[in-house]
Amino acid sequence: MKYCKVKKRKVIVIRRSCLTGRVVWVYQGTSHEAARKAYWRACRKEVERVRKWEEEVRRRQAHYAKLLADMLAELPIDATLSPEQQGAAKELQRQAQEQTECDREFYDHIMEMNRRRDEDRKIRQRMKK
Repeated sequence: MKYCKVKKRKVIVIRRSCLTGRVVWVYQGTSHEAARKAYWRACRKEVERVRKWEEEVRRRQAHYAKLLADMLAELPIDATLSPEQQGAAKELQRQAQEQTECDREFYDHIMEMNRRRDEDRKIRQRMKK
């Protein structure tokens, strides 16, 4: 039985934003086919992440508010907060009210690529007629 020594090459795929030119996705693996599948999966997950972003922010804010309420509920009524506790309470309150911005560079790249692909498809359909 012969064993063939095949050197596995690494494939590195770097996707740059079609809008800004900055790197938005990097893949390191063994095949281009696996890279295409991974990119497709990453695109689906990114679209889903951006779609659910507002819900996630509200969930986090509610979590911080509940954490602060639970911590204050444990304290006796006549107890005063130390400066460290006051600082922690203010920080939790600030985070409960903060609106976190969503990083949308990869999402914007995906949407622009889809728009261009649809535009190209329409042009090809017009050319067939």
